[in-house]
Amino acid sequence: MRKVLVFGAALATTAGLAVTALPASAGVTSTPTSSAGSSTSPSPSPSPTSTPTPSPGQTVDPAGGSDDVSVVPYLSAAVTDQNTQVVQGVVRTAYRLKQKGYSYGRDKNQTLNAFWGPSAHGPRPAILLLHGGYWLEGSKSTWTSYAQGLASRGYAVFAADYRLSTQKPWPAQRDDVLSVLAWIRQQVHASYFQVDLKNIIVYGTSAGGQLATTVGTYGSADKIVKGVVALSPVDSPAMAYADGGPGTGAAKQKLRTAVVKLVGCTPVPVTIKCVARLRDVTPAYQVTKDDVPMLIVHSDGDFVPYAESVSLRDALKNAGLPVVLRKEPGSAHGGSMLSNDPVLDRLVLAWIAALVKKA
Repeated sequence: MRKVLVFGAALATTAGLAVTALPASAGVTSTPTSSAGSSTSPSPSPSPTSTPTPSPGQTVDPAGGSDDVSVVPYLSAAVTDQNTQVVQGVVRTAYRLKQKGYSYGRDKNQTLNAFWGPSAHGPRPAILLLHGGYWLEGSKSTWTSYAQGLASRGYAVFAADYRLSTQKPWPAQRDDVLSVLAWIRQQVHASYFQVDLKNIIVYGTSAGGQLATTVGTYGSADKIVKGVVALSPVDSPAMAYADGGPGTGAAKQKLRTAVVKLVGCTPVPVTIKCVARLRDVTPAYQVTKDDVPMLIVHSDGDFVPYAESVSLRDALKNAGLPVVLRKEPGSAHGGSMLSNDPVLDRLVLAWIAALVKKA
């Protein structure tokens, strides 16, 4: 069944997210390379391909010539090899990560950064990270530190930008994320990064969280991704619009304006055209049994109402799909919830590891 996906929603960047991995030096800026798989028209439901045979000794980057990557020294307790040292009484492993930028389309915002470690013994799970920013702003660079931490745990990690609503209205944002997934799934890229095509997680915060949940309810989503993690997703743009009237606060009012910019219409007065567009950007309306498990985290005092995530959880449960909705105390939004609660950070990592069956 073909279903229409919505792109992400709302505020907040992901700066300050903490994964258990200690950078031994400052982050390194990745170098963009020539475009690969640069079509701006995605395959909405790309056919699954078999897991590629990895090439551990491969040094030629299929998307950009020689392998001139930035190398990021890391210290991590999550990796085991022979190069270890003691840091503050804890034995940690020296882990050299690679980081590089790529284009997946022709637009300046159709870019991604890849993060990966030494050659894996077989295919490894992948995580696609999506930034927030009301559909209006934001950057993949806000994920850099967190992405490095995930890569130190053995994942192939990709942080992507996408066209903003100031450039193109919906559905350009959905199309871009589907294009990123198609790029990752191309045989040449999957082989180079040793991606396990059966274990791709989409993980977003705020705007990216909305995008992640809609990817997880798009078409036969289980043929494209394994699961979704969403922090403070705006799962009901119509509710966000209604909640952002005069006197409600700057963040709510900005989100209300952003909804109009994204869908290109004003929800009130009601029109058939605008109702159709709002349904198109609401994942709860797209849920079917061939969607994927989700972990949704939302604080009860978030400026994006917790009730929005409740509506998606209920739709997933009614379809018989695994879903966890965790309510956090306070009003933290997006990635700041992880910074405020180390237990939550570990819970998210454990949920991902269990889903991809990674020890």
